[in-house]
Amino acid sequence: MENGLPTDIVWDALYFNGTEKLNALLEGIGMRTWDAVARGPDSCLISELANLYANSANSWSGYVPGNAILKNGGDSDVQQEPYDEIERLMSESLAQVEREISERDRNDVAEYIEFGEYGVAYELLTCVLDKQQIVYPAPLNIAGKMMGMSR
Repeated sequence: MENGLPTDIVWDALYFNGTEKLNALLEGIGMRTWDAVARGPDSCLISELANLYANSANSWSGYVPGNAILKNGGDSDVQQEPYDEIERLMSESLAQVEREISERDRNDVAEYIEFGEYGVAYELLTCVLDKQQIVYPAPLNIAGKMMGMSR
């Protein structure tokens, strides 16, 4: 726990059907509750949820990366171009750190990128890199800025 709730409390809340607030956050980032629970109480995702939960007022309205950053959000080519660039940058970032992170984390990030869930991929990858004290690759910083999520 950094400045959020204890992760075991958040994990327990999710395990026992979550709270309205936690479920709303998960829905906002496009993740099912049981996918989050399956990661275990010590996962980066649960830690991030704990911090977001504690730092939010009474709504999640300011934090919906999954909804805001889905590549399938628009039909025109003009809207698609930034997402193509973000996808390229995220894939390049993952390739640069693939030997330094676990296979499970690598596969999770790759899957989120593949399905256009760039906000979730960014959050997961930065959390893993922070936990292992690995400097972010330059393309990850650029993608974060493009999505308004840079750290």
